[in-house]
Amino acid sequence: MPRISGEFSVKMAPETMSAVAAASGIGRMSLDKQYHGALAAPLLKRAAPR
Repeated sequence: MPRISGEFSVKMAPETMSAVAAASGIGRMSLDKQYHGALAAPLLKRAAPR
């Protein structure tokens, strides 16, 4: 299997909270991971249905 190595960056940002999440004190974060170099493509996130 071919291998590619390189660097990546990750940006974290808070997601808006529903009333249930605000009452529980549990928040959500969005992660945006971006590869750099030979493999330059975003990693798409899959969120659980709300």
